[in-house]
Amino acid sequence: MKTTMTVFIAAAIAAAAWFLLVPSQEARVKKAFAQTAATLEKSGREPPLDAMGKARALAELAEVQCVLEYDGASFTLAQERSAMASRIATLRNMSSRIHVAFKDVSVSFPDSATAEASCGFVFEGDDLGTGVRDARSIEAVLHKDGESGKWRFSRVRAAR
Repeated sequence: MKTTMTVFIAAAIAAAAWFLLVPSQEARVKKAFAQTAATLEKSGREPPLDAMGKARALAELAEVQCVLEYDGASFTLAQERSAMASRIATLRNMSSRIHVAFKDVSVSFPDSATAEASCGFVFEGDDLGTGVRDARSIEAVLHKDGESGKWRFSRVRAAR
């Protein structure tokens, strides 16, 4: 009887620890948004190696065939991650200050390897010395990488 009770308590503790310590798939998708915002953040000039490291980290959050839609214009980033990182570094270099926030991220899962997310998006920064603030709504599709288990953006649509 004592052994059965000990096994039951140990199983209950293990189950509670599992649910508390292992993040849900929704939390992992939201983490991709948080990583994107943190990596885009820029408060002044950056050393070139730091800037390229951030650009590589951003490229790692996207699938190789990532589609970006902005104001009806569609851009397909269908290229190797190194070329994608170079393009991202060039775009980040256009602003000396960048602050990005994703607000109220909601996530649904049409299947176990696909996530659809929507949220508000606020960009604050400068564009060639002129202050810019832009707010949009975002709809994104992410796919779960089969090898790493990471969620990567495959389509992002920004609309007013």
